[in-house]
Amino acid sequence: MPEWPDKTIAVLSTENGEIHAIPITAPLRVGDRRILFRLKRCRESLARLREHPKVALTIFAKGNLAFTARGPARIVQEPMLGAPMFAAVAIDVENIDDHRQRDFAVDSGVSLDWTNERTQRFVQEHLNALRDVAASGE
Repeated sequence: MPEWPDKTIAVLSTENGEIHAIPITAPLRVGDRRILFRLKRCRESLARLREHPKVALTIFAKGNLAFTARGPARIVQEPMLGAPMFAAVAIDVENIDDHRQRDFAVDSGVSLDWTNERTQRFVQEHLNALRDVAASGE
């Protein structure tokens, strides 16, 4: 699985009879087959993946990254120690769909830009909290 910048925004697809897609801010690659991200504990997406853990996470990012990682998701820490309003979720990637094309390249996927320092600190603190979850082996 390729690496992507910290500022990447991905799209998480869950299902419960219908497909639902939501943006995910700053998912974290943890090894070749694992992705961590955070969801607010009140999100319907969190409830859906509890019942139907098969999910897909689509990433388009700088460096011609265009892929979907598919596999079961599981809640690995709730609440997150470093961000108690959130749950840490892991995807154990079983399949990677490569969406790159021979005739064109993705030169800049959807990326975050900070509107203020508070937001930048908020996202960075949550990325650090996810790195702590990854280091704990959960």
